[in-house]
Amino acid sequence: MSIVTANESARWASLDMDEATEKKAAHRALGIFKEIAAAAQDVVAGVVPEYRVDLHNLCPIERQALAAWAGPGEVQIVLHADETVVEETGIAGLWFVITKDSAYLSYSALPTVVTDAVSFISANWPTPVQTEDVFAAPAIFSQVEHAAQTLDLTHVKSDAAYIVELTRQPLKEGDTEYLKKAFGLAGIDVHITGFARMNLQATAIKGVWYEEILNNASQVLLKAYAVALIPPEVGVDRLEMQEARSKLTELIENVEMIAQGMQ
Repeated sequence: MSIVTANESARWASLDMDEATEKKAAHRALGIFKEIAAAAQDVVAGVVPEYRVDLHNLCPIERQALAAWAGPGEVQIVLHADETVVEETGIAGLWFVITKDSAYLSYSALPTVVTDAVSFISANWPTPVQTEDVFAAPAIFSQVEHAAQTLDLTHVKSDAAYIVELTRQPLKEGDTEYLKKAFGLAGIDVHITGFARMNLQATAIKGVWYEEILNNASQVLLKAYAVALIPPEVGVDRLEMQEARSKLTELIENVEMIAQGMQ
């Protein structure tokens, strides 16, 4: 899938745009950012869960410019082997979404294409078959199952997910295979960058995620199962979105200056 998203904003410096093309791209982006700003209060207040602006009428250079001005975020979400890619921008709550059939900006705590995908995951728990080469895995599976059946997994929360750590567990190869088969995968992968890198994979059981945290040298710091409908690191809360509205206003002012040929 070809995708022009916020993570490509570093390419802005090398974009070959004459003044007329730049001004046209700025005018197109300005209309989009103003439209989002006008809808922002209803989204932040929870009146509507999401506001979308279609991007199919933008040419590739205009999408790249839009991504550059919005800036890069830290979260990338891949659904069903690149069928849908969602990437956070530098404005909290503003996301690029590219699917096979559409390209749009989503202003939301988390795009509904992600929450819908999670809602389709089965809540049924399997009964794994234990073999002789399995040692610690059944107890880990039971601990995760108990947490999932005890906690409220009906909606997304800002609280930290319940964690069952694997890093220090005496796992044999058979244990690892047991857990992989027991939990399965749902085809939802999340990659988060920052001081460390976090990779999250939704398992085939709703509310259970496989989590890895790596340092910048790609050394694994943590392996765990996280129990939450969607871990809070994936989306943004509405307070963050409210605070980021001033950044959106500043962005509009900057792009307006470009559109007017003042930069």
